[in-house]
Formats: sequence, C-alpha cells, structure tokens
Amino acid sequence: MGINWKRKIFHFLCALCLFFLSKVLKENAFLCLLAFFLVSILLWEFLRLKFPQSLPFKNLWFSLLKEREKKHLSDASFFILGIFSASLLVSNRELEFLILILGISDPLAGILGSLYGKPFFKFKKSLLGALIFLLSSFFIGIFYLKTSLFKLFLLSLVLSLIEFLTERDNLWVPLSGALYLKIL
Repeated sequence: MGINWKRKIFHFLCALCLFFLSKVLKENAFLCLLAFFLVSILLWEFLRLKFPQSLPFKNLWFSLLKEREKKHLSDASFFILGIFSASLLVSNRELEFLILILGISDPLAGILGSLYGKPFFKFKKSLLGALIFLLSSFFIGIFYLKTSLFKLFLLSLVLSLIEFLTERDNLWVPLSGALYLKIL
C-alpha cells in the first residue's frame, strides 16, 4: 500500500494554513473565511464531478485524489466541513487544537500506519496508526489544552477510535472532538 506523499503534505499544509489564519484573524473573520472556503470547495467539487474537463491544472489536483474520490466528494470537502462545523461549537483555542489534530495526528497516523502497521483493517487503517493518532493527539493536547490528563486521554482515545473506525475521519474527528469539548 503506497503513500501519496503529495496528499499527506497538502493535508498538513492546509491545516497549518488554517491554524495560522485562526491565530491572526479575529474569530468572526475566521468563521467567515471558513464559510467562504466551504462554499468554494463545494462549488469546486460540483464542477469537478460534473464538468472535470473544464477545470484547470487537472494534473496538479487529480493526483491528490484517492480512487474513491474520483467519482465522489473528496476528503478535502469533509475536512473544511468538519472544521467549519466544529468552529460553531467550540472556542477558537479548542478549534485550533482540532485543526492541529487533523493536520498532524491524521497524516502521521496514515504515514506510520501504512509503513509499519500490519494488519490493515476497514478503510485500510492499522492499529499502529490508531495508536500513533492517540499518542500524537494526546501530546498536542498536553501543550495546547488546559484540562486534566484523564479528560485529555479520554478525548484522544475517542478521537483515535473515530479516526480508526470511520472513512470520513476529516469530518467526524473535528465534529466529535468539538462535541466532546463542548460537553466537558
């Protein structure tokens, strides 16, 4: 199972850009920007799926797609939808934490899980990848969230299980993380 390095780097850089934009923009401006990104990506997805020949730079973006995304919505749309949905529920700092999780823990789990994790389970995910996700999200939380280690471990465990068990983890990780943070 090969790693699409361009896709992993793109995933990381998009999250990093969103993280820094959340730092420099006021909360309402960042929310408006996320809404703009969401509308833009959904429009792009519509054009990509209905009129792919009319879009420019096909050889640039087409290589970022997984096989299933060539005929369906891409994970990028779920990435923005997940972050936008989470932004409606949690504080800016908590949202930044969730963006870091998507930008660091998710690609790290995918890379290390693909290289060293066997066997693969549903959605081509490994237990090693889930463990990497758990540990990296826990360590990001230690430095980023002000909560007890127990609550942080539970959050990391819940997020790693969701990442492991779902195909659309770019949507469900930030959304379920936001719900968890909202409740506790």
